[in-house]
Amino acid sequence: MNTEILTSLLDQLLFYIAGLDWTYILTFILIAHVANTSKVRLFIKNLTGLEIRTRYRVVILGLAYGTLLYFLRGYDITGIELLLRSFIFTLVFHKLIIDTLLSYLGGTGSNRSKDNELV
Repeated sequence: MNTEILTSLLDQLLFYIAGLDWTYILTFILIAHVANTSKVRLFIKNLTGLEIRTRYRVVILGLAYGTLLYFLRGYDITGIELLLRSFIFTLVFHKLIIDTLLSYLGGTGSNRSKDNELV
């Protein structure tokens, strides 16, 4: 592969990653982790009578948190795009990188329950 093409792709990827809302990404991962604990899941089930699958709970939480930040930070229309790109990146980043790394370090890759996954 041509080094100029590879360099150009890497530059574009770094530009994309640098333009994301990292405060949203990191806090959303932490909030989603807490929301997936058994105590919070039991609280939601007792409050609503519904047992929501983890992936839907995380999507609802991410969209609600993004909406809250949109209004709190006073974003314009470009802020919606930034939060949406950050939300999608968070789902992929957490699933592909964080989970894989933690599974590798913890040696729990195949022993995890499917309901305990972020997405």
